[in-house]
Amino acid sequence: MSEAFFEKNTRLNGSVSELVFSPDPEQKFIYMVDGVNNELRIIERATNETLGRVGRPGRFAGQFHVVHNIAVDRQGNVYTTEVNTGQRVQKFRRLDTQN
Repeated sequence: MSEAFFEKNTRLNGSVSELVFSPDPEQKFIYMVDGVNNELRIIERATNETLGRVGRPGRFAGQFHVVHNIAVDRQGNVYTTEVNTGQRVQKFRRLDTQN
């Protein structure tokens, strides 16, 4: 078991609203949403390294207004929900063929 910190300078209630593991048998990745910084992060579970970020504050596709929840399906597609006045679901389709 390990502990990791992300976006240490974030104020308010912290930087992680929710997280899920990738659907591969090894669960190599962690997908987390950050409602304060309004982004989705892809983390390598073995090293806790941030591999990628999706989103920024806003109301257009791929942007977030208080992103709060996250889910992943068997194909690796990621779904996010927003609260406050965002009130929507976004789907991010997996395009690569690797886990």
